[in-house]
Amino acid sequence: MAPSASTKKKRAIFIGIGVTLMLVVIIVPISIELSQEKNEPRSTINNRIECFPFKNMTSDTCTKAGCLWEVVSGQPSCFLPDTSVYGYEELRVEHKDASVMDLTLKLKKSPRWIKFILGFFLLAIVVTAIVVPIVLTASDTEPTTPSPSTPTTTMATTFPPSVNYDRIECYPFSKRVCHSQIKLESLYLRRICILQIDGELMNLPDEAGFKIDIRRRRNEDDSIIFSLYGGDIDQVTFEVNYYSDSTLSFAFYPKNEDRFGLRPPVTVTPPTTGATEDIQYEVQLSSNEKGQPFNFQIIRKNSGAVIFDTSMGGLTIAEQFLMRDVNAYGAQPFYMASEEDGSSHGVFLFNSHAMDVTTMPNPGITFRAIGGMLEFFVFLGPQPESVVKQYGDVIGRTFMPPYFALGFQLSRWGYKNTSEIRDAIDRTRAVEIPHDIQYVDIDYMDKRRDFTIDPVNFADLPALVDEVKRDGLKFGIILDPAIAHELLGYPPFSRGDKDKVFVQWANSTYKPDGQAANDNNLYGRVWPRRETAFPDFFKNATKQWWTEEIRLFHKEQKLNFDLLWIDMNEPSNFLTGTLLKCPPNRWDDPPYETMAANVGATGRLSEKTICMASLFGEEDEFLHYEVHSLYGHSHAMATQSAVRQVLAGKRSMVLSRSTFAGSGKYAGHWLGDNYSTWKQMANSIIGMVEFNMFNIPYVGPDICGFNLNAEEEMCERWMELGAFYPFSRNHNSFLFKDQDPGQWPDTVAVSSRKALNIRYRLLPYLYTLFYDSHTVGGTVARPLYHEYPMDINARSIDKQFMWGPALLISPVLQPGETSVEVYLPKDVWYDYYTGIRITASGSNTFSAPRDYINLHLRGGYILPAQKPALNTMISRNNNFELLVPLDDNNYAIGKLFWDDGESVNTIEDGLYQINTFEFSGETLNIKVEKGSDDAWGGISQLLDTIQFMGWSSEPAKISVNGTDVETTLYEYNETSKNLFLFYKFSMNEDYVVEFR
Repeated sequence: MAPSASTKKKRAIFIGIGVTLMLVVIIVPISIELSQEKNEPRSTINNRIECFPFKNMTSDTCTKAGCLWEVVSGQPSCFLPDTSVYGYEELRVEHKDASVMDLTLKLKKSPRWIKFILGFFLLAIVVTAIVVPIVLTASDTEPTTPSPSTPTTTMATTFPPSVNYDRIECYPFSKRVCHSQIKLESLYLRRICILQIDGELMNLPDEAGFKIDIRRRRNEDDSIIFSLYGGDIDQVTFEVNYYSDSTLSFAFYPKNEDRFGLRPPVTVTPPTTGATEDIQYEVQLSSNEKGQPFNFQIIRKNSGAVIFDTSMGGLTIAEQFLMRDVNAYGAQPFYMASEEDGSSHGVFLFNSHAMDVTTMPNPGITFRAIGGMLEFFVFLGPQPESVVKQYGDVIGRTFMPPYFALGFQLSRWGYKNTSEIRDAIDRTRAVEIPHDIQYVDIDYMDKRRDFTIDPVNFADLPALVDEVKRDGLKFGIILDPAIAHELLGYPPFSRGDKDKVFVQWANSTYKPDGQAANDNNLYGRVWPRRETAFPDFFKNATKQWWTEEIRLFHKEQKLNFDLLWIDMNEPSNFLTGTLLKCPPNRWDDPPYETMAANVGATGRLSEKTICMASLFGEEDEFLHYEVHSLYGHSHAMATQSAVRQVLAGKRSMVLSRSTFAGSGKYAGHWLGDNYSTWKQMANSIIGMVEFNMFNIPYVGPDICGFNLNAEEEMCERWMELGAFYPFSRNHNSFLFKDQDPGQWPDTVAVSSRKALNIRYRLLPYLYTLFYDSHTVGGTVARPLYHEYPMDINARSIDKQFMWGPALLISPVLQPGETSVEVYLPKDVWYDYYTGIRITASGSNTFSAPRDYINLHLRGGYILPAQKPALNTMISRNNNFELLVPLDDNNYAIGKLFWDDGESVNTIEDGLYQINTFEFSGETLNIKVEKGSDDAWGGISQLLDTIQFMGWSSEPAKISVNGTDVETTLYEYNETSKNLFLFYKFSMNEDYVVEFR
């Protein structure tokens, strides 16, 4: 259907500003050591600004673009005439097209060991864009010491980057493609100033920030200076908002436009406290005089560290520019950086459009986005965990998972019938491995259509689900977004088509020949045997339809599932370019030749997804080009709402493949289709930690790998590691052998049982960590660096990780190894298994037999625990324990959060309690803080075991609330320095326990 006039107007705004979007790419959290000494210039032609390598570039096309053409050492070169006529020596602005924002960020006085921990999914898309290369760079020049008082907007000299590392690559792909087979090694820009001040600095109300107009520089005849791509936006507003002492944002947007209308359709909630005298940052402009070059810095006030600096690059807003890699699962445009003094800061680019993120040798980072606006949120921390919490305050904190979701989970794509599911469950029970959730993949569907059950092979699936649930097992099913296009005999499609819930072609002329005149749905091909339509979850009607289909499926099929697993929601599409043909248009065929157009089979932006020229939104106000990266996010929102309505009163859970910033509020995430290799097992730790930084702590990979046959030793070690993923699931493909632990009863099963029993013992601690992440933010699984930011060695550790602040996990990640190198930061550490204190710090080699994973407890923390069982329905009824590893001050503290584990909104409704534990000197205080609702009846289980580690000598007497404890109720081990107290405490009363 043709867009309405109002729709056209809205789209014109987006196009004019450069709003564009598309798929996302690569999700690799990177810990990179950026050393100035190791980087050398990539080209000997230091004084040239290379023009963009247009497809089939020739001398004619080069000169028509306003560039000069020359063959240097046999290599054709297309470059700008003379850098001096375009810029100021002290500024470097990368020149891109008009909707593209290119901004360069600089870190001053960064030591060569500085690590930038970057977490991002690269977005990719086309057309109208904002290209802002943002670069973090290092300089040996001392930054200007900021004033300790507010307001924080000042003018200061901007220091130029080093001449050796001042380049911004025009085409920064790892695999450069040149149609003339020429290596594009010298495509870079340097020393160009494109923007200048064009108005007076204006303070925002209550001095909550400021804004200032800037514009493109002009030649003497008032014409704009050189433009590589055309369509440049002439006047732009730069706005800074001080949200709190530790959080600010800055944005570039076309003058007189509503910046809120340019944001992605995703809710953010910046702090509202405003800045006080304790503000941690200062924003400095290079000048506020009209006509002067524009540049700014963000400086940490207490150290003078420059944490954001645009002096190496600049801003250009143009029309169609994009750099991207292959299309992948999601988009997380966020990074965290460590500073010299151990402080950390984070930066979030609030933009859902395609973007390219590359590292620079300065060191620095360059962002290039092609649509929306450049809006950055900066979080000053200064602790790494504070950065994550501040980020979560803006994008939203994690959902609170049901308790059973913390148990071990089993899945496979390839169960041929219910008998094979039953066999997998029985094998797991036979070897006594804890098991809480069983999944079924698309195998259960009739012709792979959502909301159906195969009447031959899975007819008794509802009965099987009811049977296993009686023993405490939960059941999850998969639902894909693509809906089979069947007019007859498939009500989910006909009902959805009637309610106009499916994605539409942007123009009726784009429809393939033969499609009915009254049918404007875009059809692709995913799992069903017929073509498929794609629900538009930005529409309220679609959300209602999706909820109703889930409700009907649950009711009519009597399939009592407990959670939903949503897949293929990038959205993914098969055979784009053949069965789905995207007609030529400016969205699918932007003038800028992207990496995606070079590496994909189709050579177009729609590679493995649906056409960019398709409509989304309540009023068709978005193009797929604009909201591709948000499809999985919108799908997760709709699914969480639906499953909680269908399973009335239950918290349930959603597991999503595609995510965006803030998706953690609605769903957990698995790391996608990995491989059964040692390398991917090791890399999974990085992915897990990365998503914790993104406020999506419920995360983990497919244990033992999705693709390839899992080798026995590798799967054994992976199950040991997987026992400590926040989301712990073994899953693989039908193309390969079953790999549930019961396949190797004498090896993998033995090691899995041992590791998972530890997991189940510590589930109360893990559940409490999720409570903290849900209520105040922060990670659940974290790198050592988060707890030891001043430890230089800890910053590069990516083969170990921690649960919260207290448990260190050090797996074996190499074949044939029976020992492992474990790095212990300088602190108090105890062996989990023996409770004996480890006296050595730094790198240590510890024994690690095949059935053993090294675990260490950090002194100073109290971990609530519970005796394990075969599932959480059983283990939740067992009595509690406390693990109390003492620090050198004879101190430890901890808490337990507890509710019924599955009802929705228990925290909001006050149906919970928190038990706090603090040991100091010779006294343990136990206190109970119940929620606000008297309907909460307390905890029926007892606390019957407390293990103290690092206890110097056997106590002469122990008393509880003034009454002496019988000596038979405690036990001291002189060798391990462990004291065990076997007193039975009620979990609903306060206690003072004294030791003499």
